[in-house]
Amino acid sequence: MWPNPALLLAYLLRGTIIWLGVRLMIAVIMALAGGSAFDLSPMASLEVVAISVILGFVEVSRRRERALLANLGVSRPMLFWMCLIPASVGELAVLSALSVAS
Repeated sequence: MWPNPALLLAYLLRGTIIWLGVRLMIAVIMALAGGSAFDLSPMASLEVVAISVILGFVEVSRRRERALLANLGVSRPMLFWMCLIPASVGELAVLSALSVAS
């Protein structure tokens, strides 16, 4: 069962912001290193998704929202999916846009 749509939207938006931040940091590092800023291998894209999910869990722990989420009926697997969906969709969009462009 999915949580309240307002709560779901807030965490999906937070997951999107975290993914954008991770992707932007990697793009800056790649640009400074002289490589292609957005063209990552599929394995590196999976690593970006994993880092985004981990940072989503860290953000919930940092804000001390775990008890609140538990009281609202959001389990750890549900939180995992709420962190995973935006990062996965974003990476798929970037990979598909790069494959169409080339």
